[in-house]
Amino acid sequence: GGGGGGGGVDGGGDCGTLGVGGGRLAVLLHGYPSAAEWCFGGWLIPALAHAGFRVVAVDMPGCGHSPGTPLRTRSENNLKPGGPAEIVAAMIDALAPAGTRAVLVGSDWGGGVALSMAHSRKHRHRVGSIVAHLPSYSEVEKDELRRIKSDVMVCWVKDDQMHNFNKWKLILKKIPRATAYVASRHDEAAWSCASRERAIVKFLTGVDYLPAAQAVIKRPTQVVESTEGVKATAHQNIVFRGELTRRTTTDHDGAAGGGGGG
Repeated sequence: GGGGGGGGVDGGGDCGTLGVGGGRLAVLLHGYPSAAEWCFGGWLIPALAHAGFRVVAVDMPGCGHSPGTPLRTRSENNLKPGGPAEIVAAMIDALAPAGTRAVLVGSDWGGGVALSMAHSRKHRHRVGSIVAHLPSYSEVEKDELRRIKSDVMVCWVKDDQMHNFNKWKLILKKIPRATAYVASRHDEAAWSCASRERAIVKFLTGVDYLPAAQAVIKRPTQVVESTEGVKATAHQNIVFRGELTRRTTTDHDGAAGGGGGG
């Protein structure tokens, strides 16, 4: 389950949030123009909560359920007084004990805010791992991203017309501990919500909660004995449930004494 609500945060005003779960704090930062529910309401929040995180998705001022004037979203504004980094920092300080390094998961603008905080001397002590999902970011100071000490996962799909992958590859190379999760198209399986959730959870926890199905490389075998007492190895076939039902019905309706099995 999940809950929505508003919370007063010192330095950050009243910000609407979606929150669920308990455990290590993960703060989700939406893109622009967007809001927490639009950006994360249909995916990721349940997966992170199931993996043991306390998930808080925040609406920035003027977005979603948060009142106020929308913030400027260009990268050079991320670290300015009263800007998004200060709001996220105040949120972390209000929700977690001092010294907590929160996981930051940001999409678009939110991904840029997370990266800004990670290289900022003022805020990086609050930042644990980062997931930057189609981040919108431009360096303000040359090579500032080389100062990031957090583990960073960047999620990208190459056919996104709003986020140029070729341009961002140059930025990605500057992040010292970066992991790239890249799909070619929005409609391929690798970019499905389930696939991205699985990759993100594995990056953050080191655990794959949905391991790949194991390929059957050898059919099950069983040693049997014929009516003449000769032993042999029987190789069993795999029968799907629908096929089993159809075969059993056919056998039952056929010659008396016939039996179906699988």
